[in-house]
Amino acid sequence: MKTLFISLATLALGLLVGLYIAKHVSWHAEFAESSATAPASPAAPDPALSNANASDPFTEMRRMQEQMDQMMNQSIQQFHNDPKFNGFVDPPGYSLSLDLREFKDRFEVHAALPDAKASDINVKLEDDHTLSVEVSHKAAANSQQGSASATTQEWGQYKQTIQLPSAVQTSQMKVDHKDHELVIILPKAT
Repeated sequence: MKTLFISLATLALGLLVGLYIAKHVSWHAEFAESSATAPASPAAPDPALSNANASDPFTEMRRMQEQMDQMMNQSIQQFHNDPKFNGFVDPPGYSLSLDLREFKDRFEVHAALPDAKASDINVKLEDDHTLSVEVSHKAAANSQQGSASATTQEWGQYKQTIQLPSAVQTSQMKVDHKDHELVIILPKAT
């Protein structure tokens, strides 16, 4: 119950702050437009123009709600698409953590992959700066207990992409997988 109350209070506070900011920003935009297009000599206000600027508060609220929904959807989409924050992928039972090490003439990327076979790993280097490591893990097991039998299947996929600090020689990339560790050697471009 306490969590629900806090959530509703936070939602209401966010809405009020959003409304204030939206109104404040639109006021500055209207002020900048009116001062940029204002005539040199004062003129009598046009009654038709003042009626056009008057807005229905409910129409304004709906417009602001649509803008907030659109911004929220764009933010969520950007968050989902960003590889650094891709926490919405189901974990495969292990976590791929790339350790980038820089040497004078090369980069080395290390990753611990306890249950992955070499055939499960796909390494790609794009535009001499972007390294992607993708692991697909598949396993099946059968068990028999008396007259009952069970088959279980496990499948997991993980992909991590990193930006390298400088360009590398794509054709000279070496990938080694031994003792559950993946080592990628990337010579620096000269």
